[in-house]
Amino acid sequence: MFAKNLKYLRAKRGYDQQTFAGMIHRSVSTISEWESGKYTPKAGILADIANIFGVKLDDMMNIDLSKNTNSKVIDQTVSTMQQLQPARQQKVYTYAEKQLKDQQNENVVPFPEQREIVTGRGTAAGAPIDGATQDAEVHRTRVNVDDIPASADEIVTVEGDSMEPDYPKYSQIFVRWQDTIDDGDLAVVRVADEGVTFKQVSRDYQQKKIVLHSLNDAYPDRYLDPEDVSIIGVVLN
Repeated sequence: MFAKNLKYLRAKRGYDQQTFAGMIHRSVSTISEWESGKYTPKAGILADIANIFGVKLDDMMNIDLSKNTNSKVIDQTVSTMQQLQPARQQKVYTYAEKQLKDQQNENVVPFPEQREIVTGRGTAAGAPIDGATQDAEVHRTRVNVDDIPASADEIVTVEGDSMEPDYPKYSQIFVRWQDTIDDGDLAVVRVADEGVTFKQVSRDYQQKKIVLHSLNDAYPDRYLDPEDVSIIGVVLN
């Protein structure tokens, strides 16, 4: 394979045998014998030849470089450009440069967009838990915007089983802070003298009570005076 590749690469560069012989300080007859396959140069000379043509020695010895599709396309492109007028050559170069930039951009993996959100607090799905203790645990973290609802203000951990099966114990909910909700909304609320809890909230207009309903049938509804319940936020998921 070396003999064929040597002849191909020499002709590709536009060197005749005499010119190439002078480059590596050998006779024309020696170059002719190499290209005919009669002799093969020693390892050191082989390495020098590979360096001259900018190819790997292993490729020169084992791969038919004349059948390298990429090389052919490049050679044909260069040959065509050499025949073009300068203005047209510039157009070809500009287009090729744009293709390269597009290719490089395709290989770039963008970092996901992130934003800060409050986390660290828990809300009971059962008996209310101490709100003051939960407030002490709050902190901010950064999350991918695709992983949370756009209007979420806080991620809260459910600490109880009263909202199962939809919201298992230790699952997380997204909360948008607001102090009013519609009947039937799932919400995080603060119960006076008790703490914070997660329930479905509605109004009993006849009894003038706020109803805290658990999705788990094992927990009865609670009827509370409106002044004893304050809305922290609506659950988005």
